[in-house]
Amino acid sequence: DRFRIKFVGKVTAGQDLKAALAMIKTAFDGQDYELAFIGTGLDDEQRRLVDEYAKGHVSITDFLEHQQALNEMADAEALLLLINACEGFEGILTTKLFEYIAARNPILGVGPKGGEAEKLIRQYGAGDYFEATETAAGAEYLRKLHAAWRSNRRIKNDADVSALSAQKQALKLIERLTGKKSY
Repeated sequence: DRFRIKFVGKVTAGQDLKAALAMIKTAFDGQDYELAFIGTGLDDEQRRLVDEYAKGHVSITDFLEHQQALNEMADAEALLLLINACEGFEGILTTKLFEYIAARNPILGVGPKGGEAEKLIRQYGAGDYFEATETAAGAEYLRKLHAAWRSNRRIKNDADVSALSAQKQALKLIERLTGKKSY
């Protein structure tokens, strides 16, 4: 009965939590939703931001076993991905991104544009990606997801993501290192 947006992992320095919270608040102001932080302990400043932007709509769960965290990713309407604004952000590809894509729930990516994470999200139709300054566009994306969900339309990603499996990625790495196809 609630549109659930989940962030699984630790919010770290360089990730623009405030921008993501602004998008969520703009999209859902006055509506019922839940923003869940799973497996993370928010610091005092992060808790202040969460209280300011999403008070009454937040749940925070400390550490979970990996399988439980994966279950939480699968049991959501949307997943929040924050990419650090730092030198070298272009190459940031977290395990979480691949797990989010495999969960097949739409991803709201927030961070600097032009990186590999943004490319993968777009390439596999796994969600959308916004810079911190794109509050209105991020909110509109969330509103569209919410409207589809409310209308019982499928919002899960049905794209073939098998090329992102650990096995296929390992085979690609072996091929690049050896110059020979190993499959």
